[in-house]
Amino acid sequence: MSQPLVDENGFLRGLPHHDGFVLGVLIDEADRDVRIAIQSADKETRAVLVVRRPRMFVMNNFREGNTILNIRLVDAARSDAAAADIHSILAGRADFPGASIGESIFILESSFGADIISICRGLEVEIDSKFVVK
Repeated sequence: MSQPLVDENGFLRGLPHHDGFVLGVLIDEADRDVRIAIQSADKETRAVLVVRRPRMFVMNNFREGNTILNIRLVDAARSDAAAADIHSILAGRADFPGASIGESIFILESSFGADIISICRGLEVEIDSKFVVK
């Protein structure tokens, strides 16, 4: 498992997820982590995004063929333009209680299907090497 590469605006990099698909979500009862299975658009790479110890997790509009637009992770303590952008996305949401120091805000935006928002303790990525075409 590895920590994801996130650019200065909080966008996940290094994983071919844009126009890929959300395949499913699993909540681990032992550690309460949430695992999100995703697949690249060319179906050559699969990965699991592990949302660590979420205090809040909301997924809306899960459908067949959930197409990923962006994946973002921003530390709640940030106060720059990237954080302001995330907070503007979340403004007015009754289901968003706000994040505290030591927490992160995770957002998976879809162009079709599932949108996910979480307040969590971090994100890790597991690449399923059986599905990586070399």
